[in-house]
Amino acid sequence: MVASAFIRRGFGDEFLERLVGPLVDGCIVGDVNQVSLSFVYPELQRLYDEDSNLMTKAVKVLNIINRFEPAAFRWGMATLPGVLGKRLGLAVRTHTTVESIERCPEGGFLVRTESASDSVICDAVVLATPAWTSAQLISNLSTELTTRLINLPYTSLATVNLSYRKDAFKTPFPQKGLFLTRDMGNKALSIIPTSLLFRKRAPKGEILLTAFCGGDAHPEVMECDDAVLATNVQSILEKTCGISEEPQFVSVSRINQMIPQFNVGHGETINEIEDAINDIPGIYLTGGYFRGPSLSSSIDHATDVVRKAIENLKAHVACGQRLV
Repeated sequence: MVASAFIRRGFGDEFLERLVGPLVDGCIVGDVNQVSLSFVYPELQRLYDEDSNLMTKAVKVLNIINRFEPAAFRWGMATLPGVLGKRLGLAVRTHTTVESIERCPEGGFLVRTESASDSVICDAVVLATPAWTSAQLISNLSTELTTRLINLPYTSLATVNLSYRKDAFKTPFPQKGLFLTRDMGNKALSIIPTSLLFRKRAPKGEILLTAFCGGDAHPEVMECDDAVLATNVQSILEKTCGISEEPQFVSVSRINQMIPQFNVGHGETINEIEDAINDIPGIYLTGGYFRGPSLSSSIDHATDVVRKAIENLKAHVACGQRLV
């Protein structure tokens, strides 16, 4: 069942369009009319049969949808791979483009890189890349797995970062952020107060805001001019917070195919992908498309996959065998 069908049946169109839709757009960059209820919000299905009044249920619905807490490192998400790289030292190769993964005649896999001298032969490979990237890399190993991966939908996203003097805010900015409806001419899905959520993200006396724009709601933002997009976000802030002055800082960035979409049927597709992976011993996949739209889910899945890979390697070494 799509999430919108459940909300519309239980609470009506206005609750869906004015509250739930913007939260789904802003929290997971998903379309409430396509998002899988059972995969992303299984708690909502149980809530429907709960014996409580409508208002109590409505509050619980909003809390469930808005449960994804922002998470980041002080110097940004690049901190995590940076620390891993330092600890692993020469075992990590940076600035290296992998072109394909191929079977070796004697067993194992050849990880073929742009530079032949950097290519690696190994017993197992873990791919922590977007589904569409993984599909390209393993296309020589499994047509079925490649097809499943490449058909997983992703959406693109633009971010606009703006820093304002604290005194510019005539109305305090909401601590949880702004979540915007699709019918207001806005290009932004949500705007969060980055420097209020994460320390030392803005100079003293300023507030840094991050607007998330685009998704399936506004795909045109990936092509529009930076200045036009920034102006659209500034107009939203003028209406909501009374900001009339120019920002101290503006930065616009875009990433294509950034966010996996957890639409109806996603759970079944993931089961098919996992079955196909099991047919290629030594190949392991992980990423944000497996367990849902949160950082902790991605970390948990990656941890489980690496443990499985290590256990399988140890078992085969003990038997004096290669994985493939």
